[in-house]
Amino acid sequence: MIVTDLRLAEATAREKYNEVQGRVVHPNLSPFYIYVKRGIDVVLGGILLLVSFPLIGIAAVFVMTDTRGRAFVREERVGKDKKKFLMVRMRTFRTDNENGMKETTPAGRRLMKMRADMLPAIWNVVRGDMSFVGPEAKTVDESRDYGEIASRRFLVKPGLVSFHPKNTFMRDDVAYDLFYVDNQSLIFDFLILFS
Repeated sequence: MIVTDLRLAEATAREKYNEVQGRVVHPNLSPFYIYVKRGIDVVLGGILLLVSFPLIGIAAVFVMTDTRGRAFVREERVGKDKKKFLMVRMRTFRTDNENGMKETTPAGRRLMKMRADMLPAIWNVVRGDMSFVGPEAKTVDESRDYGEIASRRFLVKPGLVSFHPKNTFMRDDVAYDLFYVDNQSLIFDFLILFS
């Protein structure tokens, strides 16, 4: 099935998730899709890194003047085939908090609203840890909660952009991720990327 309408995809994602309960299905991806998607990730990622480098620098200064600490953080995430990698992103939380809780800073809220906190993660796309489009990169703790069926989301690389409509719950996230895994195509990727 080639997805050409995101609303239709959203409507069938939960239904599809319920259908696959109890069986593990591996996606059948063409080599053409795999190579073209990786080529786009490398070329577009390289260009975007060069273009966004000044923005990343400005954001880094912005973060460091807002609160003490490093501008960048490396967070351990789970990627394709459950391989762990360090995702680079802008620090959006306070590091000098006495109670040890991660408290979002004013600069961090602005960066997250613009999704600029994820600009450094383009490096992970170029390296091959991630792709521009794919399931959300989950932390090691979050990935432990997934059963056999939900773990199918780790059959593909995580993405900077995911097929998740706003205000979805955890179970819905799994349904959307599995729908993406089963229906990957360049058209679907571009619809997600530019929606």
